[in-house]
Amino acid sequence: MREAAVKSLVSRPQRGTLPMLLVRLNDWVPQVRVAANAAVRSLMQPTYLVDWITAIDAVVDLERTRRADHAPMLKEISLFLSRPEHLPQVIDATRTAGLRVRRFVFDAQWLAAQDDDDRVPLLERALSGDDVLMASRAVSQFAGLTSPERRRHLYQTACATPFAAVRHEAVRWLVENPDDATDGVVRAMDLDANSHVRWWCLRWLRSNGGVEHVAERAAEVASDELKSTRLRRAAMQWLLDIDPGRASAVSDSWLDSPWPRLRRDALLIRLVKSDADGKAHWLQQAFADPSPRVQKLLLDKAHRGAWVPPLPQLLQVVQRDPTIEKMLRVLSIRSLYPVWDRLECLLALWPMSKELGKENLLIAALAHWPQESRSYCHGPGSVQAARLAELWSARRQHLDAQLQQTLDFHLRTFGVV
Repeated sequence: MREAAVKSLVSRPQRGTLPMLLVRLNDWVPQVRVAANAAVRSLMQPTYLVDWITAIDAVVDLERTRRADHAPMLKEISLFLSRPEHLPQVIDATRTAGLRVRRFVFDAQWLAAQDDDDRVPLLERALSGDDVLMASRAVSQFAGLTSPERRRHLYQTACATPFAAVRHEAVRWLVENPDDATDGVVRAMDLDANSHVRWWCLRWLRSNGGVEHVAERAAEVASDELKSTRLRRAAMQWLLDIDPGRASAVSDSWLDSPWPRLRRDALLIRLVKSDADGKAHWLQQAFADPSPRVQKLLLDKAHRGAWVPPLPQLLQVVQRDPTIEKMLRVLSIRSLYPVWDRLECLLALWPMSKELGKENLLIAALAHWPQESRSYCHGPGSVQAARLAELWSARRQHLDAQLQQTLDFHLRTFGVV
């Protein structure tokens, strides 16, 4: 039935049928797809251009379908829409369209471009837009330009885009293909927020001089409270790369900053450089910080032999703002606690794991706990035993019979229940 209906439109194209035919291009019956291909081609006439503009969202949707290979048909459609007599109308109608439609139209414009005079303005618009994928596509087309001067101008323009991946590719090319203007472009980007961009800038400065001058400026920016947090952090990362001692001294004032990101960075610098006693001090300061972002340092940097907070305090912080990431990190550092604290931690986290849909992780950890306690010959203190008994009574019914029996045996053995 569908095949017959579609075939009837091949010889008698009709207005308004294009959206339905585009859907049938992905029909599960091969014969219907073949008929739809012929019917769609019959509509590739100037008479039906308005239909194509109206249905361009459905055209773009073909890129995501997988029942058949639509690349040849999409290429034919792009060629049809990119004809000189069609393209201006297509561009005008899609100026406010979504990203995927604008990308499709960009590709059509690129097909229609005849020389650098057509291509360069198109690439400049892509670089100045709000779509990182389109800007990245534009950079990948620079090599095909015939004019070296225009190509270099576009790479310099790309260094000012808001997209880190585009800036990275642009500064890499300029450093590897330098001219008289390269030094000025690199120095303007030396405190870029992206570490890959800064790496290429540092490589250039180490080869051509100027590292110490940038270090002075980075220290000034990192210390300037009127600068944005993002710029100050980028300056600090530069200092860490070239002068860690100076970075540590400059970051002293960050320890009392009202901005959590700066306090966290200052503590992280000290955790990297400190000995065991120093790390314990800075971990305690991180845990006492009111910001969850800073407290997270404890979960990131805890290891055997490092300071860890009393278990009730740790659970309080984690349960205050429960996330899957926090729960996973607590599970990963529970081995730093005595074996009975580990069991209490697992039982206390049960409501949180249920809320986050991760009960299976707690069950697996509880199943492994008897092996962790195999060499442990002392029971918990009376206060902790009472807490464990209460927690076990509340959680026991959620476990399967075998795990209940196993944990019951261990808890009875040590007089907990």
